[in-house]
Amino acid sequence: MTARRWFPWALLCVAIFAAYQPAWHGGVLWDDDDHLTRTELQGTDGLYRIWFDVGSTLQHYPVLHSAFWLENRLWGHAMTGYHLVNIGMHCLAAFLLASLLRRLAIPGAFFAAAIFALHPIQVESVAWITELKNTLSTVLMFSAGLLYLRFDRTRRVADYTLAAVVFALAVMSKTVAGTLPMLLFI
Repeated sequence: MTARRWFPWALLCVAIFAAYQPAWHGGVLWDDDDHLTRTELQGTDGLYRIWFDVGSTLQHYPVLHSAFWLENRLWGHAMTGYHLVNIGMHCLAAFLLASLLRRLAIPGAFFAAAIFALHPIQVESVAWITELKNTLSTVLMFSAGLLYLRFDRTRRVADYTLAAVVFALAVMSKTVAGTLPMLLFI
């Protein structure tokens, strides 16, 4: 892809990270402590419990809590990493949204993605660590949508299977992702 095509995306990513700069070094908010990986789940056996012991986490979203588990392994209690991951996921979601809209031949795809990315209503999802469930499930949901549209074009079973797996991961991040089939139908 040419630099000319990537430049607007790079600019949008810089704008997203700049807009959410106040969150970079933020601490834990409201119920973040309840959702971040508890001490008894931080070991390797904790990852198993996240997936197979329904009561081990506040909400049974195994993909989300696996991400929190991995983040805990990477930066422990340094909150900057958690915030930067949320912002990065939001940036990726904006890119995937534009790709999805382009694939559906909807005019103004980049503009819609920029509004999605920078609209103030997104602040809670991006700045609050617990809301990784929103940014992660959105990335997975948009990815599943793109994969399904690829299947719709190719009719290859592998494309459908991959779309279904990514969709299942999205639902295991946040159940609202279960609305994707209806969105694709519409």
